[in-house]
Amino acid sequence: MIPQRRHVRTRSIAATAGILLALTTTACGGTQSAPAASENGLTTVRLGNVQLSDYAAVLLGVDQGIFERNGLNIELVDITPADLVGGLLSGQVDMNPNTGPGVVMAAGKGIPLAVVGGVSTFQAGPDGRTGSTLLVEAGSPIRTAADLEGKTVGVNLLASASEYGVRGVVDQAGGDGSGVSIIEVPFSAMGESITADRIDAALIGDPFASLLLKTGQFEAPLGDPIEQVFGPAPRVVVTGTRDYVETNPEVVDKFRTALDEAVEYADSHPDDMRAAMVQHFGTPADTVGDTGYPALESRVDATGIDEITNILRENGALDSSADVSGLTR
Repeated sequence: MIPQRRHVRTRSIAATAGILLALTTTACGGTQSAPAASENGLTTVRLGNVQLSDYAAVLLGVDQGIFERNGLNIELVDITPADLVGGLLSGQVDMNPNTGPGVVMAAGKGIPLAVVGGVSTFQAGPDGRTGSTLLVEAGSPIRTAADLEGKTVGVNLLASASEYGVRGVVDQAGGDGSGVSIIEVPFSAMGESITADRIDAALIGDPFASLLLKTGQFEAPLGDPIEQVFGPAPRVVVTGTRDYVETNPEVVDKFRTALDEAVEYADSHPDDMRAAMVQHFGTPADTVGDTGYPALESRVDATGIDEITNILRENGALDSSADVSGLTR
């Protein structure tokens, strides 16, 4: 039997690493109910669904029947980026995707989350792309990260991995990352903003970045600052509340096993990954080849979480006294 799924309804074509950092901390908490067994003997898991290129690996695993073979009936529930935490606390879903930075920030606010497994890191994927690139106008004097100091850079979301990636590469180059003026600009407006001199550079997600590069009007001399700063740290993870994870260990174990298999399958079948983006995200078939995605990795360890924690603290996004222990098991 095919697992029950709801169709994904999303507005944007692509998203970058920072888009899932938006959190809601006002959702009402509730007691997690036990998973319901479906009529076919599978255990139903309500899994949140948000458009993000690398998350297609999980959806592909559902389509391939991997979760079903591991005893799970995955019910996909449309979730907005603002409800990635609130959806768990309210009981709307049993598990939700989020970014590694997003989970750390939530834990720092005292929200009892646990990481069930990983989907990707901030490193480049099988085709050498991460899904985001810092672009400048062709012929720009910006050639190194240090050249960004004193300049204006557009990102699609402030207080995100995008912002901290830009500031971080400037610091790594011996400059002062705080000396970069970073403003919020939609992906669709970044190319025009550069050519109109409203910004000097832009950190753009695919397929927008790849399509702009094809015009010859732009260059990418710095690559992806997010990759350079966050590296092998977890980019997208699957989370649950600690209560759900502790109350349902068998379900969580089955999910982790299925997630391992799904990520491994997606990693070795890039064409299927992109087909899943078309099916689930509505990515146009004629541009899906221009959508890069980062390295897929289902394992999440404390080292990667610690690295994210340190970066967030250095940027003042996380209080030094915040306790983020216990996210991984």
